Amino acid sequence: MSMRQAVGMVVSLGGVLLVITHGEWDRFLGLQFNKGDLLMLAAVAVWGLYTVIAKIAMKYMTPIASALWSGIFGFLLLLPFTGKYITFIEVSPAFWGAILYIGIGATALAMVLWNIGVHRVGGTRAGIFLNLNPIFTAILAYLFLGESMNGAQWIGTVVVIGGMLIFSRNQVRK
Repeated sequence: MSMRQAVGMVVSLGGVLLVITHGEWDRFLGLQFNKGDLLMLAAVAVWGLYTVIAKIAMKYMTPIASALWSGIFGFLLLLPFTGKYITFIEVSPAFWGAILYIGIGATALAMVLWNIGVHRVGGTRAGIFLNLNPIFTAILAYLFLGESMNGAQWIGTVVVIGGMLIFSRNQVRK
């Protein structure tokens, strides 16, 4: 990783912290995060680990096979923790539509496309895009759940994107 990439990563991470703390540094310094913030940070950390493991796995298999096996192992590892919470309240066409969307689009297709990206550009370059997770989470919660986004979160969004641009900008060759 170059110095420019390290600077971009730090800038982008600063933007992420602005978004998840709502610009309230007391939250960060006092470690006052809500459960959703902590789950998002944990998800980013686990996804980073997944990216490293997937890059190694793709030396031996295709991105599609890697996504398949990670889905199988993920399901088996999470089942003991979540199995007791699985219930079917109302099985309707909307339910099956949601299952298909989540299973095919938001899971299988997303993982295959991520793996292809990691395979082509590497884990370090692909990993910077994980900083978009809290951004999209905040924006989607604003748009669909009526959550509020304050000025610091919008500035944090710009900072994240700026850091990503610094990170991924091609160096000018002399």
